[in-house]
Amino acid sequence: MTVNLYLHNNFQKYNHLFESRFVQVVEAGEHTVQNMLKNHGILITDYSSVGLDFSILYKPVLYYQFDNQLVEQRNFDPLEPDFLPGKIVNKEEELLNELFKKIEHYKMEKEFKKIVKNDIYQFRDRRACQRVFQNLQHLHEEKNPFSSRILHL
Repeated sequence: MTVNLYLHNNFQKYNHLFESRFVQVVEAGEHTVQNMLKNHGILITDYSSVGLDFSILYKPVLYYQFDNQLVEQRNFDPLEPDFLPGKIVNKEEELLNELFKKIEHYKMEKEFKKIVKNDIYQFRDRRACQRVFQNLQHLHEEKNPFSSRILHL
């Protein structure tokens, strides 16, 4: 098993503070985030949006928030069962137990797949650009009701 640590771009300057024989600290620019998401099987993150990106691939995400004071400052309840597409843990022992479960059963649970499918990424049809264009066109027509009658050459 390979463990990589990739700090957010704003925190890359602190990479030198992390050293381990078991964890490879990845420098910005070594790999794209997209390639890292594709090439890894499990993601451990705080409440970063990268967890949503990873979940779209239907890969397991563990949300580890060891600093409860930070959770309170962000003003949301992460313990809401349908809030995020992955197990939320607050203690190191809990994190390790969940990680070993994920290694054994390398897949996202059905309950979290449902969150991804219904609430995060409803369409898997490669027509996102078309939907965005149609919605923008609709908004433009609502704002300018006569624009659809104008011939654009």
